[in-house]
Amino acid sequence: MKVYQTKEIRNIALIGGAKSGKTTLSECVLFEGGIINRRGTVEDKNTISDYREIELERQNSVSSTVLCTEIFDKKVNFIDVPGFDDFVGELLAALKVTETAIMLVNAQNGVEVGTEITWRHTNKCNSPVIFASVVHLAASAVQSWSNTFYLSGLICFHRLLLFSPISLPALLVSTTQTYEGSSE
Repeated sequence: MKVYQTKEIRNIALIGGAKSGKTTLSECVLFEGGIINRRGTVEDKNTISDYREIELERQNSVSSTVLCTEIFDKKVNFIDVPGFDDFVGELLAALKVTETAIMLVNAQNGVEVGTEITWRHTNKCNSPVIFASVVHLAASAVQSWSNTFYLSGLICFHRLLLFSPISLPALLVSTTQTYEGSSE
């Protein structure tokens, strides 16, 4: 295993409301980083970060999981944080030990109560945040999906946060397909 200097290590918390795509993004990062050879899904109960019996049963995270990969010769530690408000202690702990957070928002649902609560905690902790909206669609539905839900979610998101987030529409698309996504 490669030994990294402190300046070569980044720590990022994946935060957001419940079912916003944090565990899915974790799987994508590990897959693209070559750590795993097949992406798991929450529905199939085969993700790296949700492995506890209660998480498999409920199909959501109940405690944070630290995952790592290498990106541009840097070791990046990701903390997949539970999204339900019952586990706010996990969120606060992750915000204290990471340099920044990526807040995921489900593009179809827009800003939800969990998103707002998470946003308040990032402000209290003075944590830098990168915002990303995630489209949860099967690969076959990506091309035919109407932008109506996506745009309404972004408008609501924009009004709450006063700036535009980036979009990550290709997260659930098979890596064997090509998809021309947009990024703002």
